[in-house]
Amino acid sequence: MISNTLKYATKVWLTSVLLSPFVFLLFMGTVDAQKLQTEAIGTGGFVFFSLLFGFVLSIPNWIVFVFVTRFINRKFSAHPQKKLPLAIAGMMLTYILFALVFFSDGVRGQQIFHLLLLTAYCSTIGAGAVLYKLKPDE
Repeated sequence: MISNTLKYATKVWLTSVLLSPFVFLLFMGTVDAQKLQTEAIGTGGFVFFSLLFGFVLSIPNWIVFVFVTRFINRKFSAHPQKKLPLAIAGMMLTYILFALVFFSDGVRGQQIFHLLLLTAYCSTIGAGAVLYKLKPDE
């Protein structure tokens, strides 16, 4: 039987992997609508590769998030007390992954693309952590 912790962590992770490319496109539209409009032809390719790379690169984060979720689920008995630490943990794991992959030289101004992508992934994982129910493991 699959534990509630594993189901919850997997839902949160998959929500982030599947929704973040679309949230990113919304962010790009608010920053530079004309550029997004001219690049609309490549949107399908971007979404495909974002889903592929987002899935593959975030597998280690998912594994760590399962263990963090298990720890927090056992530590806190009240459901609302679990949400904020889980959202923060998910966003921190996402930031660490981006720091290792995209910001190894530090953050520079021309990396707005990666910063918006980071924001999309952090917001979706945070939202997923807050919105999904986490029941105690039995």
